[in-house]
Amino acid sequence: MEILSMDGNSFQGNIPATFKNMAGLTVLHLTDNKLDGSIPGNLATLTNLQELYLGHNNLSGTIPELLVYSTSLLHLDLSYNNLQGEVPKGGVFKNLTGLSIVGNNALCGGIPQLHLAKCPSSCARKNGKGAPKFLRIAILAIGSLILLFLVWAGFHYRKSKTAPKKDLPPQFAEVELPIVPYNDILKGTDGFSESNVLGKGRYEYGEGLAVSTSGDVFSLGITLIEMFTGKSQTDDMFRDGISLHYYAEAALPDKIMEIADSNIWLHDGVAGAVVDARLPLEKVAKQARHASKLVGTMEVALSWCTIPGCCNYEMAALRPAF
Repeated sequence: MEILSMDGNSFQGNIPATFKNMAGLTVLHLTDNKLDGSIPGNLATLTNLQELYLGHNNLSGTIPELLVYSTSLLHLDLSYNNLQGEVPKGGVFKNLTGLSIVGNNALCGGIPQLHLAKCPSSCARKNGKGAPKFLRIAILAIGSLILLFLVWAGFHYRKSKTAPKKDLPPQFAEVELPIVPYNDILKGTDGFSESNVLGKGRYEYGEGLAVSTSGDVFSLGITLIEMFTGKSQTDDMFRDGISLHYYAEAALPDKIMEIADSNIWLHDGVAGAVVDARLPLEKVAKQARHASKLVGTMEVALSWCTIPGCCNYEMAALRPAF
């Protein structure tokens, strides 16, 4: 839509801020209604807007400075409203033939050709006499109180720096913990026997193979798969020839988001793991990026599980659980 004319319809309320979404709008007529409130500054974002007519309403407040930067705006009618404050001096406000602001008696400033009164704030800045007497007295009194407070604070700060430090009470004294050698711990726990230590764990290590760097890589691959799927090799679902390795490999690459643990996406604000085209474009793109990264990670993890005798024998029943 390029031209929108709604003159003389007795519309009430504020000018809708949603006009900013009408990017193709070139002419907007809202003259002779009962609109009130302020003029939305976001009207300046309409890069194609050439004519804006808001005359004969009940608009109030100041004229948005942003309208100065609307390079496409050629005609602006703000006449017979209740606008106040300083009139901008750039953009369409320099074009006397395209600007109408009559009937706003509280306006001031602007270019000299508008013959408006000078704004009081401008006068006050120039001669320093614009502030009322009581206001000047109040400012002087507040300044004096602030100065006295700073002097008092500085005095007490210097006094606290020179005062002798008191010893901390016993309950705040630093506790020195003994340093126990490793050999003493090993001997005292009978070789870290389960009966002498708190808690226990396991390292699911290469299907019982001897310790080696290859076994370390395999175990890391399995750990990555468990972490990103939220599944464990000892879960009941991995029976009858179905293994965690097969479960992950079968999902590559198109169904990888279906097996991904949904909890790992919560911090990114992605509602679900499966890519849904009905979501906003930004979230669809984010889900696609997640899927691409996850496919790459899972392929690396599966490639690490290629040690002979490791991934081909899923002995879940023989593995200890945590």
